[in-house]
Amino acid sequence: MSSKFICAITNVDSLVGYAVAHRFLQEQQQGGEGHEIRLLCRSSEGLEDLKQKGAKIFEVDYSDENKLREVLKDVRAVLYVPEHSKDFKSQGENVLKIARDQKVKCLIMTSIVNVDKVSETRSGEKFRRLQELHQLEQKVQEYGREQQWTIVRLTIFTQLFFYLAPMIQNHNRLRLPIEKNCKWSAIDLQDAIDGIHAITEKHRKNQAVGTQQVWSFTASKTSTGEEVAKSIQRDLELDKEVQYEKVDENEFRKYLQKIRDDNNFQDRPSEDARRRGNADEPYNFPLARYLNEGAIECMIEVLQLANEGRADTVTNDLKNLIGREPQDVHNFMQNNRDQFRRLK
Repeated sequence: MSSKFICAITNVDSLVGYAVAHRFLQEQQQGGEGHEIRLLCRSSEGLEDLKQKGAKIFEVDYSDENKLREVLKDVRAVLYVPEHSKDFKSQGENVLKIARDQKVKCLIMTSIVNVDKVSETRSGEKFRRLQELHQLEQKVQEYGREQQWTIVRLTIFTQLFFYLAPMIQNHNRLRLPIEKNCKWSAIDLQDAIDGIHAITEKHRKNQAVGTQQVWSFTASKTSTGEEVAKSIQRDLELDKEVQYEKVDENEFRKYLQKIRDDNNFQDRPSEDARRRGNADEPYNFPLARYLNEGAIECMIEVLQLANEGRADTVTNDLKNLIGREPQDVHNFMQNNRDQFRRLK
């Protein structure tokens, strides 16, 4: 076993995977001698900046056990970010199996808040991806007594509103497949990855993370769609009122599919675009290529969960880990007003 602390991160060609990788590499550049970060992806296109920061990038087929054994050799920690592919469950089981065989000491999996509330005996295909995600959670919990495991459940990201900026600013509408009076919350991706990094650092330093193995990252309060729409108008300083409208999932799906061709989402904003001190980091920006069909379906299922009143959970997990109040939608909009205006 290598004396280095070697960490592998999967699915870095996704929004969450890329942002986590960038955050970890930043920390390494600031004094992480003896660290090695291996990044797993389907395609390394667009990941050149991560390689320049010192990462080792591996293009993998998550069904290929031999390739996974090669990449996970001597790895001490795996941050497993599930894919949005059609076969993500079986491929995820493969990653977990190889990690256990390679005696990876620490496994951290990202999931969805309240995924355990999705009954496997009802709703049929409505929550198929969330059901399979919960089944993967159960596999993680069987990981083994000698190895440590942690599940980090995430919710809707405030960065989703970047995708919705053309709708909001050109049509003065916030359209989501959620009833207007249902309460839900959104978290800042930066806060989420800071929380994940804090957990990983505790494992790296062999510090206790307490008995808690499942963390649910939420905002400190929930809001309704109507309340969010009013906040958006105020925080973006829009002249016209932003109306909230519930739409069916098919209409929302078509909107996101259309965003894939929007030129504003093909590249990340430059550092020069960050005029405000608390504006979002460019590596957290949601690119069009992240909106594959699987990602869109997962997003819709999460929003449907909110529509059924099962996304109103509030915890202090994230706040306790990062040592500050998580940024809410209100503050995110204010801090990123210039970026939103660019996305008309």
